[in-house]
Amino acid sequence: MNQLLHDAQPKAADQSGPRYWRSLDDLAGTPGFRDWVEREFPQGASELTGVNRRHFLKIMAASFALAGFGMAGCRRPERKILPYSRQPEQIVPGVPLYYSSSLPDTHDNLPLIVETHEARPTKIEGNPSYQLYGGATDAF
Repeated sequence: MNQLLHDAQPKAADQSGPRYWRSLDDLAGTPGFRDWVEREFPQGASELTGVNRRHFLKIMAASFALAGFGMAGCRRPERKILPYSRQPEQIVPGVPLYYSSSLPDTHDNLPLIVETHEARPTKIEGNPSYQLYGGATDAF
């Protein structure tokens, strides 16, 4: 294993750029740091028997590919957006409808006016006819 660690370190002649170090001990080349590097992993950790990194990555890539085939049937169903077959009487395109509503608060309900366009809410504001809040809303 010591041979593998020393082989992983590039030689001074092979380096063409700056030399990066892990700590000040690495920079100084202290013997305590060299011992720590040699004992960093348990004996035989880099020498897996029967399985190597390349084989493991091949198996993982194949399992991800097969999982992708299995997930192909899990799509959101396609739905087409169609116009009304019969237009509702209250809804006129371009003209907003206003509804009175309320928002539950910690103490009471906050009165609101909701503006909708084609049955979709577009703006929410406080109800000015309710004098206690003065037509204001809170952050929520």
